[in-house]
Amino acid sequence: MKSLSRYLVLISILLLFVSLISFRALERLELVGYDLALNLRTHLNPIDTHELPLVLIVIDDKTLATKGFRSFPLPRKYYAFLLTALKSWGAKQVAFDMLFSEPSDRDPDPNSNQDYQFARAISAFKDVLLPYSLTVDPRGYSRVVDIYTLFKNVLPRDRLLHTGYITTTVDIDGKRRYLKLRHLKVGVFKKEYLYHLSLVNVLYFLDVRPSEVINFPNRIRFVRIRPKQGTIARDIPLYRDDRFYLDYPGPWEKVFNKVSFASVLIAYGKQQRGIPLSEEEKRMVELIKGSSCIVGLTATGTQDLSPTPIERTTPMIETYGVVFASVLKDRFIRRMPVVLPALVFLLFGLVSIMRVRHLGIFWRNYLILALIWVGAALGLFVWSGMWFDYLGPLLGGFCMVLASSAYGYIDTVRERERVEQEMRVASEIQRQMLPTDIPQSETVKTEVFFSPAIFVAGDFYDVWLVKDRLRVLMGDVSGKGVSAALYVAQVITSERVLRPRFNERPVNELMEEVNRFLARYKISGVYATACMIEASRDKVVISDAGHLSAWMWRAEAGTLEEIIAGKGAPLGVDRWTEYQALDVAWSRGDSIILFSDGVLEARVGERFISEERVKEWVISNINAPVCSIDKLMQSFYGDQPQSDDITFVVIRNVGGEDGGSSSD
Repeated sequence: MKSLSRYLVLISILLLFVSLISFRALERLELVGYDLALNLRTHLNPIDTHELPLVLIVIDDKTLATKGFRSFPLPRKYYAFLLTALKSWGAKQVAFDMLFSEPSDRDPDPNSNQDYQFARAISAFKDVLLPYSLTVDPRGYSRVVDIYTLFKNVLPRDRLLHTGYITTTVDIDGKRRYLKLRHLKVGVFKKEYLYHLSLVNVLYFLDVRPSEVINFPNRIRFVRIRPKQGTIARDIPLYRDDRFYLDYPGPWEKVFNKVSFASVLIAYGKQQRGIPLSEEEKRMVELIKGSSCIVGLTATGTQDLSPTPIERTTPMIETYGVVFASVLKDRFIRRMPVVLPALVFLLFGLVSIMRVRHLGIFWRNYLILALIWVGAALGLFVWSGMWFDYLGPLLGGFCMVLASSAYGYIDTVRERERVEQEMRVASEIQRQMLPTDIPQSETVKTEVFFSPAIFVAGDFYDVWLVKDRLRVLMGDVSGKGVSAALYVAQVITSERVLRPRFNERPVNELMEEVNRFLARYKISGVYATACMIEASRDKVVISDAGHLSAWMWRAEAGTLEEIIAGKGAPLGVDRWTEYQALDVAWSRGDSIILFSDGVLEARVGERFISEERVKEWVISNINAPVCSIDKLMQSFYGDQPQSDDITFVVIRNVGGEDGGSSSD
């Protein structure tokens, strides 16, 4: 059921992501990714646009600041002068990125009317491309604002077929990333394609007529075959709604050959008056010779400025250069199908359902896959123009991995809570197994402090009376946790089952029998150290199975002695181990202190508690309740977790007479 719910959660995330894509909720994110990639392409894989046979003649701030050009629109006579200058300098063709749909001069005299002057200049130049405006109403019908009525008395209609529309569109964030390069106009009797002026311009420069191109659903194809000039074949890729994505080569100030409108007229006027041209003006004339010239508006504050992925404001005329460079250089942005991003997203989904031991490994796998995907997508775009929507799958994968991590974390927390609950039950069972009401005799009193490091402990103790003698068993199992606690249960159970047979026999024999029982069912790597004591009025008998030495407090002398009994092997190691019994005399006021290694080997990082510190505390607090050992341990650990189980046992002589010396 857990795995099923995991898959259901991830499938829900997948369906949510697909629905977001369907409603284009991620379009803005993809546009950001596209802009980042395009900026990277312009820096790592630039092209030299200054070598193109293209000159942008701009009506810029310099032009509008020149005497006679103080306002826009400029008088039409200046356009006539411009065409005359360009024709004399050998320009191959001229395209205007501005509409001339309305008359500007009402003078009936053709010789002085500026519109007629402009029209005659167009007729003399021949290869002039004039635009028209294209609008589409909500019903999908196209409407063309024709310019023929303005020039019908001067130009033949076939001359004005060299035109294209200049309507542009922007993305949802206002940036110009693409052009609608063609438009299907549906008439009563026929269908025809209309083309953007930027495409018409480059086609005419290559001596290809728009009627010669072949239109496919997702591309425009043309082939130019000229014996002397060679063959050029191009497939211009188009995408949704006939979009052509603009491969901006860089910031406007650094790309394409640009000359000022005013500079052209000034240089031409100097030539007409016989004034020598400057070096800069000579270079301008050389640039224009044999080039395609685009005339457009770039002055600050005009409506032809809009943001692009490269910079905040760029004039519309730059798009003509971008289309020109793309076609001549055969350098296009090709949007790849969504199949590959979808496969990558599914791959992220597979990563998100992987079962790993740590979340760190889980996220590392995601990051490695994400870096590979981003690097491959950006590399293909920068060097070949192949564009993938790479941020969408990345975000979708992140959401799936995050959801899977959250699910895994919740599942882990639930599992931890279940284990902790089971451990609490095990801890309660262990506490009930260990004696809580410590038996006492008239002459010997015993106190026990028991504190597991986790829920269950590997330490153990047991206390019972045999007539007037008090017997105490204390020990420590190797390891920690549940396995140690289970072995504790085995030790305590074996001792309690066997002890009735050894009530009148020495404690070392009981120790040997317990060892034989444990060794018979030996578990590799598991053993227990233990110390068994029998305390009566005048003596203490100690049998040791590899445990820490006991301490004896001599009340009369005020000293703390270490009692070293004959060390035997830990319980459960060697079935035939024999243990010794050491008799130690004591008197009223004396005490025996037993403890586990959690007292002497307490640690915080690389810092250990010292044995001297524990001895000083015992001497200072020998008559205090045994539970006060907790204050010592808390003062050492502070806010750090307890490193090991702690068991502290004090056996006090409260009523015996002074005994003799110790003997074996």
